[in-house]
Amino acid sequence: MPQLELKVWLNRHKIFDEASYRSVFPDIHEMEPLDHYLEFGRFLGVAPSPQFDPLFYRETYMSKCSDMTEIDHYFRNFDRRPVRADQIDCAFAYKFRDMGVRYKRDFEKKISYCIPIKNRLGDIQATLQTNLETNRKFEADIEFIIGIFDEDDEAETWVNENFKDDLASGYLRIFRSGILDVWHFPRAKNAFRQHLNGAVHSSLDGDNFVTAEETQLTIDLWEKHGDAFVLHCFSGDHGDGSCGRVTTSANVYQAVGYDETLLTFQYDDISCILRTLHTFPWIRFFTFAGERNIFTEKQNRVLGTHSGLCNPIEHLERPNWKAPANPKGLSNVASDQKYRVRNHINSLITWQRLIPDELFGDYCDHFMSENIDWLVAISPRKELFAESFHTHHPYFADSEPSDEFTAILSVRDQNDLLKRQIDHLRSVGVERFLIVDDHSQVPLDQIDLGPDVHCFVPRSGHFRVTKKLWIETLAKVFVTPGSWLLVTDVDEFVEVPNGYDTLAQYLRSLPKAQQFVPGVLIDVVLGPNFDPETADPTDERTLDLHYCENSAVPTEAYREYFATQWAFKGLERVSWTVDIRHHMVGTYDCLRKVPLFRYDHKTHIHDGFHTLYNEMSDEVLKKDWLSNEFVVIRHEKLIQYKMDLDPNIKDVEAAHNAEHSRNRRILQDAFAQDAATQSWLKPYSPRAAQSTVENVLNARS
Repeated sequence: MPQLELKVWLNRHKIFDEASYRSVFPDIHEMEPLDHYLEFGRFLGVAPSPQFDPLFYRETYMSKCSDMTEIDHYFRNFDRRPVRADQIDCAFAYKFRDMGVRYKRDFEKKISYCIPIKNRLGDIQATLQTNLETNRKFEADIEFIIGIFDEDDEAETWVNENFKDDLASGYLRIFRSGILDVWHFPRAKNAFRQHLNGAVHSSLDGDNFVTAEETQLTIDLWEKHGDAFVLHCFSGDHGDGSCGRVTTSANVYQAVGYDETLLTFQYDDISCILRTLHTFPWIRFFTFAGERNIFTEKQNRVLGTHSGLCNPIEHLERPNWKAPANPKGLSNVASDQKYRVRNHINSLITWQRLIPDELFGDYCDHFMSENIDWLVAISPRKELFAESFHTHHPYFADSEPSDEFTAILSVRDQNDLLKRQIDHLRSVGVERFLIVDDHSQVPLDQIDLGPDVHCFVPRSGHFRVTKKLWIETLAKVFVTPGSWLLVTDVDEFVEVPNGYDTLAQYLRSLPKAQQFVPGVLIDVVLGPNFDPETADPTDERTLDLHYCENSAVPTEAYREYFATQWAFKGLERVSWTVDIRHHMVGTYDCLRKVPLFRYDHKTHIHDGFHTLYNEMSDEVLKKDWLSNEFVVIRHEKLIQYKMDLDPNIKDVEAAHNAEHSRNRRILQDAFAQDAATQSWLKPYSPRAAQSTVENVLNARS
């Protein structure tokens, strides 16, 4: 770390105390104490002030950072983490406040064992009586809570009839919930948040046993460490039923909990642990698995380093325990393709949030795509639908696949834009619309979008990584193989090619052997005659749209850029001519799209719709992908930076494109310079834009 930069930082935050440092080195006269500390003291592990304990700091945060001084590490990770042992309680309080979580100090019990079940009465019939009797001596300090997610009353009736005394004393409690139409581990485990009386939350599957020795160990950890521990009761053997047993304080569980965007099962427990340790870097991780704990697994070991996870790990001797009643067994887990692929997808969702995108983005995107393709391929239609979407759509969810010309869109809150997109697509022959409503503030099924529009709310996944899964799921469930499908973003308007009245008419004219129609993305901006006072966000005719036609020769840097080579190799002149974002602000954007293709169960999309893949995850598009058959796609993203026709646009952009905030500011600055007057902009029309691309293609040939 540069000394000058560190010196300024230490002074600004009053972390260095000259008097205390002189008490360690009383004989320094020729150097200023702070200079001496920067030159020598920090490398010797000397505290810069009584407020900073180097030994505590190293033991707590630097298990993998031996080549760095404590103060340099703190400088790199400057936040409200405690830097002395007696600051831990305050650090939790500050963190909980920032997260909007109430920090509770008084609890009726020490431990709440939480058992979620759905259609698994046999599990608790095999374990509940034993668990209650085994832990009877702790009855005053612990509780067992069963969350019942069944649609019938059989499990509740059995518990009420057989455990009257324990229910009356509060040693055993039950609650009913109808939140799960199908089983979803993270959602089921989070349902206990409002029911806890214990200072510690401990998750048990219905078939898990818990011994008195395990209970005593948990109480000891809580009494010693308070909120600052996670205990994973995993044995190290996947398939023996122990991996789901995660124990931490109720406060931490309330703050972090389980990630409900994960697929219905697999990796939810490991995800909970990783997110907890990442949120609170001073929390200690306790494990029974020795060198077979979750951080010694190859993927977690590598990715944990990139995410900066350095929490202290303590290995404990496993106390007396009893194996679950119905363990799946390692061989069954390893051989089950659905388990493996869900595990991979959920792990990628988890790590994508913990690792900076510049380190993890390409890796995540590549393997996420492969695993989603595999999940779609091996899952039956109805099971796949239940994986991704709430199934409370009886009017349509049971429909058989149709060969209607269908469009699938994914959207959140962009109501005006969506209405205009649907009107546009109707006018060009689209017959049916399947809309992924990514949790809009006003649910889209409450908005009149016209006939043949069907909205679906995801139960799992999030836009950044599973939009592809949502779209492919709807296609597999509702679209007949061999029929044409249109897939775009909501701000991408596919234009009708010259010479045709509708897209439907154009597609009927194509050879049956043609499997897709490529598109060229044309960014549009608002021209100098745009009048925001009279503009109607639902009527494109009121927008003074312009697009780029740059006749200059592409630069070498543009031609050789990897994204340009991937998308337009040999056709760089096409991309260059219409690439308004590059000419305005120097960004590199992929203008290749594949908005139209004949749907087939073996066909998979790119999450940005830039290409297609076959069942082997190989690209379908070849070098000659762009010829005489293509469509122009009017892309209205840029006009959202210039104006605010839809009040939800800014929030949507911030949520979906937070990593591009710098580009957003650059674009706003460029628009402020009235970029619409640039000589390479011309009034937009579908015919003009198509002619521009055709002219470049003809000139090349």
